[in-house]
Amino acid sequence: MTDGILGRHRAPSLRLRSGKRAFTRLHAIILSRRYAAACKRAARMARLSRFLHDVHLAVSAAAVAAMPVRYACAGAAVAVAGRAAVFSELAGECGLRAREGFQDILSRRPVLTLRGGRIRTAGMCVFAAAAVVIFTVSMYGTGLEVVMDGEPMGYVHRQSEVVTSIGSVSARVSDILGVPYVMQPDVRYRVSIVRRSKIFDQREFEQKLFESVGAVKLLHVLTVDGETVGALTSREAVGMVLDGILAQYPTEGETDTVGFTQDVRIEFRYTDAAHEVTAARLTEKLTEEVRPAVYDTFSASEGLDAFCRRNGITWERLEMLNPDVDFAELADGHSLLLNGALPFLSVARGHQIRFEVEVPFEIEYRDNTDMYKGEERVKVEGVNGMAIVTAEEMNLDGQVVSVNEQYRTVTLPPVTQIVEQGTKVKYALGTFRYPISGARLTSPYGKRWGGFHYGMDFGAPKNTRIRASDGGKIIFAGWYGTYGNLVIIQHSSQYKTYYAHCNSIDVKVGQMVAQGDTIARVGSTGRSTGYHVHFEVRSYDKPLNPANYLKR
Repeated sequence: MTDGILGRHRAPSLRLRSGKRAFTRLHAIILSRRYAAACKRAARMARLSRFLHDVHLAVSAAAVAAMPVRYACAGAAVAVAGRAAVFSELAGECGLRAREGFQDILSRRPVLTLRGGRIRTAGMCVFAAAAVVIFTVSMYGTGLEVVMDGEPMGYVHRQSEVVTSIGSVSARVSDILGVPYVMQPDVRYRVSIVRRSKIFDQREFEQKLFESVGAVKLLHVLTVDGETVGALTSREAVGMVLDGILAQYPTEGETDTVGFTQDVRIEFRYTDAAHEVTAARLTEKLTEEVRPAVYDTFSASEGLDAFCRRNGITWERLEMLNPDVDFAELADGHSLLLNGALPFLSVARGHQIRFEVEVPFEIEYRDNTDMYKGEERVKVEGVNGMAIVTAEEMNLDGQVVSVNEQYRTVTLPPVTQIVEQGTKVKYALGTFRYPISGARLTSPYGKRWGGFHYGMDFGAPKNTRIRASDGGKIIFAGWYGTYGNLVIIQHSSQYKTYYAHCNSIDVKVGQMVAQGDTIARVGSTGRSTGYHVHFEVRSYDKPLNPANYLKR
């Protein structure tokens, strides 16, 4: 017996040792043959992996050749990554197969394990190659590159799309310009392999072609009453031009208003490129005069009435346009403004003003049976009141065109005048009395303003009673041209009297009136400049000077 590491045991006999050595040699021979077979299978697997790697490189090279130059680097990176993956996989597979071979030798595992590994490796390589091919086909395709007049326009699918787009763009540009427009570009085509996302569809290519047309441009267009005035690239710039024009008419309070009289709009759209101007030029076009100011020279021999008739303008309008002119002392040869200058873009400004005015007193008539008809006596004198008027003054391009009263506040009430009038009938005596008792003479009989005045004007408050200068028959009562409301009394076969510019008429044709009867009320109808009565005395229809016949 001998002592071993694990303890005491009996030494084998020589026969047993010889048999064991023989068995060990046989076992080693068998194992070495299995190991050799495993190494051969690993070598075949490595050759198959290198073959698939070469196929992968060929496919990748074809994809890179089909790509544009800008994608070559990306393709090369994919190829390098694929090769590195194959080598890494190959190295790992070789180590795995060697390890499995040794384990198979020791554990006597069947050879099918290595065969299954080879099948999996080949499948992975085939899948990777197929993925590269699918990726390449899905991302890239054949496109038709369009070059117009030497400038690349992009890629399309078919040549017919370009022809259709040229016709559509020509029609669209013609509508914008308002004149026929035909595109005739020099078109060339090149077939290329291109990324599919870079190929235009019909609508995209047509829009790109339209944007390349230099005759039209996308701008902010300013229109006045539908007419295009100009265009700028910035909406803010157009707004600044309009604000600059309005700033010439500043407002003075919260109630003041300022704005354009025309329809002014800013539209962002395609328009004729010739409409593009600078902000300074746009301002110049908007403020230029389309009609200059109109003046006429006054002639003393013509008179203001004839001057207004000849120019078709009223007294009120003439005074409003010439606020600094004193018409009572108007000199011969003075130039009067008839129409202010009219700019292309007119500006209206509403300005609230306040001013003090007199409030005319009213007249109350009371009958007195002790007085003859036509006789009057003032019992209580009338006194005018005072009021503060708030009005809106409208200006057009700096000229006052109207003053519209909004409201008034009476600060001093007027005192009503009380007049007693007789009721006794008094027949005509063949003498003429003043049509208005105590009235002031505002215009005598004779030459006036270059013409001739055929009567006498007596000023009086509105609705003051007008009395018959003498008894007679009413032969006319109504409107008569420049006389306005007119009453004519036939006193005899020889004499007539005229009462013109009446506000209202209180008698009828055919009615008989006595001297002093009320026949009308003071007004300012017809061609009149204020409240008064125009009184005439005629003999056989020939005007006479009433001053030679009137008596108080």
